[in-house]
Amino acid sequence: MKEDFLHYVWVKQLFDKADLFTVNGEKIKIIETGEHNNNAGPDFLNAKIKIDNLTWVGNVEIHVNSSDWQKHKHQNDKAYNNVILHLVYNDDKTIKTEKGEAPQTLEVKVRVDVKFIAKYKQIFSEQESILCSSYLASVDDKLWDDTLQKLVVERFTNKVNEIENSLSKTTNDLEWVLFALIAQCLGLKVNKQAMLILAQSIPFKVLRKYKANAFQFSTLLFGQAGFLEGHFKEEYPLKLQQEYQYLKHKHNLVPLEKFVWKLLRLRPASFPAVRIAQLQVIMSQPHFYSKIKEAVEYKKIKKLLSVQLGEYWDTHYVFDKQSADAKKKLGSATLDIIIINAIVPFYFLIGKKENKYKAYAISLLNEIKAEQNTIVKKYKKPGKKVRSASESQALIQLYNFYCIPKKCLTCSIGKQLVKDD
Repeated sequence: MKEDFLHYVWVKQLFDKADLFTVNGEKIKIIETGEHNNNAGPDFLNAKIKIDNLTWVGNVEIHVNSSDWQKHKHQNDKAYNNVILHLVYNDDKTIKTEKGEAPQTLEVKVRVDVKFIAKYKQIFSEQESILCSSYLASVDDKLWDDTLQKLVVERFTNKVNEIENSLSKTTNDLEWVLFALIAQCLGLKVNKQAMLILAQSIPFKVLRKYKANAFQFSTLLFGQAGFLEGHFKEEYPLKLQQEYQYLKHKHNLVPLEKFVWKLLRLRPASFPAVRIAQLQVIMSQPHFYSKIKEAVEYKKIKKLLSVQLGEYWDTHYVFDKQSADAKKKLGSATLDIIIINAIVPFYFLIGKKENKYKAYAISLLNEIKAEQNTIVKKYKKPGKKVRSASESQALIQLYNFYCIPKKCLTCSIGKQLVKDD
């Protein structure tokens, strides 16, 4: 048994409360269970409990065994002096606070329904990474759909928090945030971090100054990426190199080291030089930021991102080395990656002030096909349909934040399965 189970029992009051007494024989009435504390300190704060004829307001600490109090060193921590109730499954030891006082203890071993405990143990005895895997087929469709709808909002709310905590430290400019998000998506997993470092290496006021000029914007991006170092034979990289020396000196720029870029197991069409060229063309579009804000529909956004590179890139994947003639277009799957991982979180971000953008974001996800990855397959295997990117993104949230850490009793599906007979 885990403490999370007892937390759930306490919050939902899933134990027999008739003739409720502490282990010392004092009558208890629970008025308010308190606020669940996810930080250091007692498990529940500001609970209200009547013990005999006196009403107490304070904190509740929960353990499987009373002796866990000492295992966790609470007897040395002043934060636990205000515990008004110690709820335990099994009272195996008398404990004391840092003040030397014994908190009131409530044992629930004989008060929790044995069927409920058996169901909990049955699910938690599973060896799968998704503990409820063998039960998922029986989950009600409405519960499943409602849970996924909540999880997709939770996932992108978390993403917005990450954006605000990291990207916006560089600038509070939303146009720059959009630029950085698209850059990272074009880098895919392999070069995502390198693309972010590239975006951060150029003051956005400098980028804004030159982004209308395709040649100078390209110069800044390729130069800062470290791709204009060395000797070139071809005219185009030579011109870029010459211009970069001027801009580098003018704006005190420091280029990235080439080793930050990875090519291993990348298709040539995803090479960093090609992706940077595509980033330049996307962001150079007149009023691109405003157009993205106005587009809101899947087809319109996809059209804005479906850019055509210049002739040089028809025969190149890197500078100064010719290749077979081929148009370097962003594939449909890559466009969907950009919409899911850049445009949707961007809409959620501006949706904090303009709420309609959150609805636009969810609409986009519902129109995109479900992603096919190892996480999604884990849920499809038990028979659950995954119909859109909204649902596949929700499942990523479910797997990473509930299934892997085994927080089943904070998950709507897990709670329902434990309660079902």
